[in-house]
Amino acid sequence: MLSNRNLNRIAIFAVLISMSAVAIGSDLTAVLANARKAIGTEAFQRLDFMLEAKGKANALGVDGDYTLLFSNQGEFLERFSSVLASSSGFDGKTAWSTDWSGATRILELEDLEVQRTVVAIITGHWLADKSPLEFQSAEDSDNHIVLKARFRDGELAATILIDKASHLVTEFSRKSSAGDDVWKLSEYIDAFGIKVPGKIINSQGGQTNTFSLTAIDRAPIFVRNPFEMIDGPIPQTQYDSNAAATVESRRAISGHLLIKPKINGKDIGWFILDSGAGALCIDSGIADREGLNKVGAIPVVGVGGVVLSSMRTANSIQVGQVSWTNPIFVEIDLAQIGQMLSVELAGIVGYDLMARGIVEMDTQQNFVAVHDPKSYTLSSGQWTTLHLDGKHPVVEARFEGDRKGLFRLDTGANNTLTFHTAWVERYDLLKDRQTVATALGGVGGMTPARQGRIEWFELGGERFENPSVTFSQSKVGPLSDAYTIGNIGQGFLRPFKLVFDYPNRRMAFVKR
Repeated sequence: MLSNRNLNRIAIFAVLISMSAVAIGSDLTAVLANARKAIGTEAFQRLDFMLEAKGKANALGVDGDYTLLFSNQGEFLERFSSVLASSSGFDGKTAWSTDWSGATRILELEDLEVQRTVVAIITGHWLADKSPLEFQSAEDSDNHIVLKARFRDGELAATILIDKASHLVTEFSRKSSAGDDVWKLSEYIDAFGIKVPGKIINSQGGQTNTFSLTAIDRAPIFVRNPFEMIDGPIPQTQYDSNAAATVESRRAISGHLLIKPKINGKDIGWFILDSGAGALCIDSGIADREGLNKVGAIPVVGVGGVVLSSMRTANSIQVGQVSWTNPIFVEIDLAQIGQMLSVELAGIVGYDLMARGIVEMDTQQNFVAVHDPKSYTLSSGQWTTLHLDGKHPVVEARFEGDRKGLFRLDTGANNTLTFHTAWVERYDLLKDRQTVATALGGVGGMTPARQGRIEWFELGGERFENPSVTFSQSKVGPLSDAYTIGNIGQGFLRPFKLVFDYPNRRMAFVKR
């Protein structure tokens, strides 16, 4: 299984989660009042126009221009213009993101909370009356005040350091699946009575990103709301409804479905079709053999940890009725995974393909088809709501105790279900349950887990009685996620033909 939650984090800011709960201190009100005065919250709230910050950035190992348009109501639009271009926004109701894949998606769950929190801290909206944060405590620590905050009605917890002399934020941080995510803020710029950090340095997963803002001005007048998501065709994508939708495929000994996309017009080998992959991936040796150019680097979050990987560019990719130009791959050494599957792996295909076409897959029938969304009709079954978190498909399911919640679907996992560590602890799922020690493997190595049975699990109208499942013990990585209860693998997906329709935010579980 491959999980790439950080692959959607180009939209630039993030915060470090501190899970400790601290009683509210008596000085919290004074700390917030001083911070509001220092940053110019009252002046900010009086503005009757939007602001635009401009500068340069080195993100994911590449240089580019960076702009941040924002209002005093918490709306924003940010853009990073480079070979790994990205943008994100929030119009007051909906947050969205477009990364280098070219696909735009609505942000939900962790993606939503992180993006809104981060930009709020950068722009000063975190101190406004309608701040997305609620504050828990303020404590003295050397030259700083340590402020604890949480996203309202959410999971995200932030640790914010405020300088005692200037009362400005100097650092904020969170714990992510890629480890500590730390942001240092300095060189504040004065504009229109408010202060915005002019230099921002981010460290996470072995990578450092730097943003330097050079000017903050009144934003231009727009003919449309600049913060709204443009939900249209994905650029550089082509559809051929007359082409064969069925894709050459085979099933690995693990049960994974393998397909052969055409890269630069030719077959370069087998790729895993993995809904848990947040980006296209390519084996290092294959990328060298095909002469794919290197560009930038990114922390890839796998089951066993974090690996800093280079990125590769190709001219084109085609699968079924869908093709697009200038695809970008994350470079990974897939030799060990290939040995486990008894096949030479060229790469992994996931979000980038599913965001463009309707993907049918059936592991039992060894069947994969990729359709033009405009010409597809569901022949049987019914659509159900599909959420995306970290570019991974998420649906609602039920299990013992008549509990229900959101679960990730991961066609790259060959077990039934792995409960995430946060929910194993929250529901005390190991109490009075017979389990045995086991381990889970993937990118980054191995992680500990327990194996046992639950009374029942229900997905897509199918009820599984007394199934064997896994209980994660990992404190880092995607299996420690606090936003989704667990990760559903092929063991629970085999009774269905799966139909993923990312463009319309829905999917179908079609029983055989």
